[in-house]
Amino acid sequence: MIWFESWQEIGRVALSAVVLYIFLVAAVRVVGKRATSKMNNFDWIVTVAVGSILASGILLVDVTIAEAMLATGALFGAQYLVTMAATRWRVVSDAVRASPRLLLRHGTCLEDALEEERVAQTEIEAAAREAGFRDLSEVAWVVLETDASLSVIGWREGPKGLLEDVDGWSADEST
Repeated sequence: MIWFESWQEIGRVALSAVVLYIFLVAAVRVVGKRATSKMNNFDWIVTVAVGSILASGILLVDVTIAEAMLATGALFGAQYLVTMAATRWRVVSDAVRASPRLLLRHGTCLEDALEEERVAQTEIEAAAREAGFRDLSEVAWVVLETDASLSVIGWREGPKGLLEDVDGWSADEST
């Protein structure tokens, strides 16, 4: 029974996979780009949970297609409501979204921030190279964004107020 149980079971899995795939494509289309964007922690949790639910609906006999669709829809609905609330109320935003974090200032890595965020200096160097810099001394700031990407800001670019919400940055260092 390891390799094959029955043609009926194979058919059930194939049908479940196709129906749930079509449902997922439609649900992502309705929910919007947020469901497939670069993810912050909250989005990642929803994505992992949806994957688990859909896998259960495809492979487990005791989870029906309707149940998997309902659970997926409920998670996408909850994500929509929470993200909508996060755009309106700062307390919700603070609860579900991480803050961006300054990791490098004036070409020098901030060791405490790197350690707390579990980012290696080699990752900072790689991001700087990818942004076209040859040396960290050419970099004014590196920010770990809420989606775990690294923003590299050179001296000429200047902060222009975009760093005001970044943990570890203050307006007096904009020069």
